[in-house]
Amino acid sequence: MALLKALLVFLVGITYTSACGRTSNTPAFCESGECPRFSVVETTEDFELRNYEAAKWVSTEMTGMSNARASREGFNRLFNYISGDNEAGQKIDMTAPVLMKVTDNSDKMTMSFFIPFEHQDSPPAPSAENVFINEVPEHEVYVRSFSGYADQDDYNREAQALAASLQQASSSFEEGVYFTAGYDAPFKPVNRHNEVWYKKA
Repeated sequence: MALLKALLVFLVGITYTSACGRTSNTPAFCESGECPRFSVVETTEDFELRNYEAAKWVSTEMTGMSNARASREGFNRLFNYISGDNEAGQKIDMTAPVLMKVTDNSDKMTMSFFIPFEHQDSPPAPSAENVFINEVPEHEVYVRSFSGYADQDDYNREAQALAASLQQASSSFEEGVYFTAGYDAPFKPVNRHNEVWYKKA
Protein backbone atom coordinates (compact mmCIF):
# COMPACT_ATOMS: atom_id res chain seq x y z
CA MET A 1 0.00 0.00 0.00
CA ALA A 2 2.81 2.43 0.86
CA LEU A 3 4.52 1.77 -2.47
CA LEU A 4 1.26 2.26 -4.38
CA LYS A 5 0.70 5.56 -2.59
CA ALA A 6 4.25 6.63 -3.45
CA LEU A 7 3.74 5.79 -7.10
CA LEU A 8 0.45 7.69 -7.23
CA VAL A 9 2.04 10.77 -5.71
CA PHE A 10 4.94 10.37 -8.16
CA LEU A 11 2.46 10.53 -11.04
CA VAL A 12 0.62 13.55 -9.65
CA GLY A 13 3.81 15.33 -8.65
CA ILE A 14 5.54 15.08 -11.99
CA THR A 15 2.38 16.12 -13.83
CA TYR A 16 2.24 19.23 -11.65
CA THR A 17 5.88 20.00 -12.35
CA SER A 18 5.32 19.48 -16.07
CA ALA A 19 2.52 22.02 -16.05
CA CYS A 20 4.24 24.59 -13.83
CA GLY A 21 7.99 24.14 -14.11
CA ARG A 22 8.94 23.34 -17.70
CA THR A 23 11.01 25.77 -19.77
CA SER A 24 11.33 26.20 -23.52
CA ASN A 25 14.72 24.38 -23.56
CA THR A 26 13.57 21.40 -21.53
CA PRO A 27 14.17 18.21 -23.58
CA ALA A 28 11.00 16.52 -24.81
CA PHE A 29 11.66 13.42 -22.67
CA CYS A 30 11.66 15.62 -19.55
CA GLU A 31 8.04 16.61 -20.12
CA SER A 32 7.13 14.66 -17.00
CA GLY A 33 9.34 16.64 -14.64
CA GLU A 34 12.14 19.10 -13.97
CA CYS A 35 15.48 17.71 -15.16
CA PRO A 36 19.13 18.60 -14.55
CA ARG A 37 20.57 20.96 -17.17
CA PHE A 38 22.89 19.59 -19.83
CA SER A 39 24.24 20.37 -23.27
CA VAL A 40 24.81 17.86 -26.07
CA VAL A 41 28.48 17.62 -27.03
CA GLU A 42 28.27 14.85 -29.64
CA THR A 43 25.59 12.70 -31.24
CA THR A 44 26.09 9.42 -33.11
CA GLU A 45 23.73 6.69 -34.29
CA ASP A 46 24.42 4.67 -31.13
CA PHE A 47 24.93 7.19 -28.34
CA GLU A 48 25.01 10.81 -27.23
CA LEU A 49 27.67 12.63 -25.23
CA ARG A 50 26.24 15.15 -22.75
CA ASN A 51 27.82 17.72 -20.46
CA TYR A 52 25.89 18.09 -17.21
CA GLU A 53 26.13 21.17 -15.02
CA ALA A 54 27.21 20.79 -11.41
CA ALA A 55 24.13 20.05 -9.29
CA LYS A 56 22.88 18.63 -6.01
CA TRP A 57 21.01 15.33 -5.84
CA VAL A 58 19.48 13.52 -2.88
CA SER A 59 20.77 9.96 -2.69
CA THR A 60 20.64 6.72 -0.75
CA GLU A 61 22.74 3.53 -0.88
CA MET A 62 21.44 -0.04 -0.76
CA THR A 63 23.66 -3.05 -0.07
CA GLY A 64 22.96 -6.78 -0.15
CA MET A 65 19.59 -6.48 -1.91
CA SER A 66 18.23 -7.74 -5.20
CA ASN A 67 17.85 -5.11 -7.93
CA ALA A 68 14.07 -5.11 -7.52
CA ARG A 69 14.20 -4.74 -3.74
CA ALA A 70 16.90 -2.04 -3.94
CA SER A 71 14.75 -0.09 -6.39
CA ARG A 72 11.71 -0.25 -4.10
CA GLU A 73 13.70 0.54 -0.97
CA GLY A 74 15.63 3.39 -2.57
CA PHE A 75 12.51 4.95 -4.08
CA ASN A 76 10.65 4.80 -0.76
CA ARG A 77 13.51 6.43 1.15
CA LEU A 78 13.85 9.28 -1.35
CA PHE A 79 10.10 9.66 -1.71
CA ASN A 80 9.87 10.08 2.07
CA TYR A 81 12.52 12.81 1.87
CA ILE A 82 10.64 14.84 -0.76
CA SER A 83 7.37 14.23 1.14
CA GLY A 84 8.71 16.14 4.14
CA ASP A 85 11.00 13.69 5.96
CA ASN A 86 13.69 16.34 6.18
CA GLU A 87 14.83 18.79 8.84
CA ALA A 88 12.67 21.57 7.38
CA GLY A 89 9.58 19.36 7.14
CA GLN A 90 9.31 20.67 3.60
CA LYS A 91 7.63 18.97 0.65
CA ILE A 92 9.67 19.02 -2.56
CA ASP A 93 8.47 18.44 -6.12
CA MET A 94 9.33 15.17 -7.84
CA THR A 95 11.88 15.48 -10.64
CA ALA A 96 13.34 13.29 -13.37
CA PRO A 97 15.23 11.13 -13.90
CA VAL A 98 15.27 8.55 -11.15
CA LEU A 99 18.94 7.64 -11.33
CA MET A 100 20.50 4.37 -10.15
CA LYS A 101 24.24 3.74 -9.98
CA VAL A 102 25.13 0.10 -10.69
CA THR A 103 28.61 -1.32 -10.10
CA ASP A 104 29.78 -4.57 -11.70
CA ASN A 105 30.55 -7.40 -9.24
CA SER A 106 29.16 -5.41 -6.31
CA ASP A 107 25.92 -5.62 -4.34
CA LYS A 108 25.91 -1.87 -3.62
CA MET A 109 23.58 0.40 -5.59
CA THR A 110 22.89 4.11 -5.20
CA MET A 111 19.59 5.75 -6.15
CA SER A 112 19.29 9.52 -6.60
CA PHE A 113 16.65 12.17 -7.26
CA PHE A 114 17.64 15.52 -8.76
CA ILE A 115 17.01 18.43 -6.38
CA PRO A 116 14.67 21.00 -8.02
CA PHE A 117 16.29 24.27 -9.06
CA GLU A 118 14.46 26.30 -6.42
CA HIS A 119 16.19 24.19 -3.70
CA GLN A 120 19.62 23.79 -5.34
CA ASP A 121 21.32 26.49 -3.27
CA SER A 122 20.13 25.15 0.07
CA PRO A 123 18.27 21.83 0.01
CA PRO A 124 16.78 20.76 3.35
CA ALA A 125 18.93 18.23 5.18
CA PRO A 126 17.52 14.69 5.27
CA SER A 127 16.14 13.40 8.56
CA ALA A 128 16.99 9.77 7.79
CA GLU A 129 20.60 8.71 8.37
CA ASN A 130 20.63 6.61 5.18
CA VAL A 131 19.70 9.55 2.92
CA PHE A 132 22.22 12.23 1.99
CA ILE A 133 22.71 15.27 -0.25
CA ASN A 134 25.20 14.51 -3.02
CA GLU A 135 27.01 17.43 -4.68
CA VAL A 136 27.84 16.22 -8.20
CA PRO A 137 30.42 18.31 -10.08
CA GLU A 138 30.14 19.16 -13.76
CA HIS A 139 30.73 16.00 -15.77
CA GLU A 140 30.22 14.33 -19.14
CA VAL A 141 28.32 11.11 -19.75
CA TYR A 142 27.75 8.86 -22.74
CA VAL A 143 24.03 8.10 -23.08
CA ARG A 144 22.06 5.38 -24.85
CA SER A 145 18.27 5.84 -24.95
CA PHE A 146 15.55 3.25 -25.39
CA SER A 147 11.79 2.99 -24.98
CA GLY A 148 9.25 0.76 -23.27
CA TYR A 149 8.89 -0.55 -19.73
CA ALA A 150 12.41 -1.38 -18.54
CA ASP A 151 13.53 -3.88 -15.92
CA GLN A 152 17.07 -4.57 -14.76
CA ASP A 153 17.67 -7.10 -17.55
CA ASP A 154 16.78 -4.43 -20.11
CA TYR A 155 19.13 -1.92 -18.47
CA ASN A 156 21.94 -4.48 -18.32
CA ARG A 157 21.48 -5.32 -21.99
CA GLU A 158 21.43 -1.66 -23.04
CA ALA A 159 24.49 -0.90 -20.90
CA GLN A 160 26.39 -3.74 -22.59
CA ALA A 161 25.36 -2.38 -26.00
CA LEU A 162 26.50 1.12 -25.04
CA ALA A 163 29.85 -0.19 -23.78
CA ALA A 164 30.37 -2.10 -27.04
CA SER A 165 29.57 1.02 -29.09
CA LEU A 166 31.99 3.13 -27.06
CA GLN A 167 34.75 0.56 -27.40
CA GLN A 168 34.19 0.37 -31.15
CA ALA A 169 34.38 4.17 -31.33
CA SER A 170 37.57 4.20 -29.17
CA SER A 171 35.78 6.47 -26.69
CA SER A 172 37.27 6.41 -23.20
CA PHE A 173 34.74 5.77 -20.40
CA GLU A 174 34.69 4.58 -16.80
CA GLU A 175 34.13 0.86 -17.20
CA GLY A 176 32.49 -1.25 -14.52
CA VAL A 177 30.04 1.41 -13.33
CA TYR A 178 26.95 2.56 -15.19
CA PHE A 179 23.79 4.49 -14.40
CA THR A 180 20.16 3.76 -15.23
CA ALA A 181 17.85 6.72 -15.78
CA GLY A 182 14.07 6.44 -15.81
CA TYR A 183 11.96 9.46 -16.75
CA ASP A 184 8.34 8.33 -16.63
CA ALA A 185 5.68 7.60 -14.05
CA PRO A 186 4.91 3.87 -13.83
CA PHE A 187 1.40 4.38 -15.20
CA LYS A 188 2.48 6.03 -18.45
CA PRO A 189 1.69 3.35 -21.07
CA VAL A 190 3.34 4.71 -24.23
CA ASN A 191 6.27 6.88 -25.36
CA ARG A 192 8.34 5.90 -22.36
CA HIS A 193 11.95 7.09 -22.22
CA ASN A 194 14.81 5.24 -20.50
CA GLU A 195 18.57 5.72 -20.59
CA VAL A 196 21.83 4.12 -19.55
CA TRP A 197 24.89 6.28 -18.86
CA TYR A 198 28.63 5.75 -18.68
CA LYS A 199 30.82 8.55 -17.38
CA LYS A 200 33.44 9.83 -19.78
CA ALA A 201 36.92 9.01 -18.49
